[in-house]
Amino acid sequence: MVQKARKTTPKIAPKATRKIAPKAKAKGPRNSAGKAMLKVAPKTARKAIAPEITRKTATSAHPFWGSVSMTRLGTKPSKTFKLRGLNAKLDVYLGTDDDDDEPLTTKDLDAAAVVFASFLANADDHVVAIRTAAFERYLRLYARYYEDAAARQPLGIKDAAQHFPHLGDKAQVRVDKRDVTVSFWYQLDREHGLEFRFRKDKLIAVGGFSDT
Repeated sequence: MVQKARKTTPKIAPKATRKIAPKAKAKGPRNSAGKAMLKVAPKTARKAIAPEITRKTATSAHPFWGSVSMTRLGTKPSKTFKLRGLNAKLDVYLGTDDDDDEPLTTKDLDAAAVVFASFLANADDHVVAIRTAAFERYLRLYARYYEDAAARQPLGIKDAAQHFPHLGDKAQVRVDKRDVTVSFWYQLDREHGLEFRFRKDKLIAVGGFSDT
């Protein structure tokens, strides 16, 4: 008798199951239902910007000078001034060079106002003194270069009146509690300039910048 072949059922490998890692428990604060609250990263702190280095300033009002403030070049009044007989524009500063880092007191401003008021009242005499002294200095130090026969274009300056326009159209005036100093960007020597110092309405010194 022939035995029938026994049917064998093929074995099928079980499907691989993908292990899913359990969700990590969120750390941090939870709400009333026990669920973790969304944690928001804190905003990055804004870097502090260093303030611009500025010069110490002080502003005040004065009956003679008007509004007074500290600038890079020194204490400056808002009021403008003119000197009779002098066409140059005046840039007025108050105090000495040593006072430029500290505000002037009311007493300092009052003293400077008395000095400059007197100077302005005698402007005619001061301009004559400036013209005369400037020409004398020109003859002593500069004429040999500008009037020499070998010069390309001799200036032909014969007197103080002809020399006066060469002082230039700008002048800086510094007033302290004792002196008035007038400085010009001298057209014939811009590097050294011309400076005139007055005390008690008398011309006491003539020279280049910072020489008086």
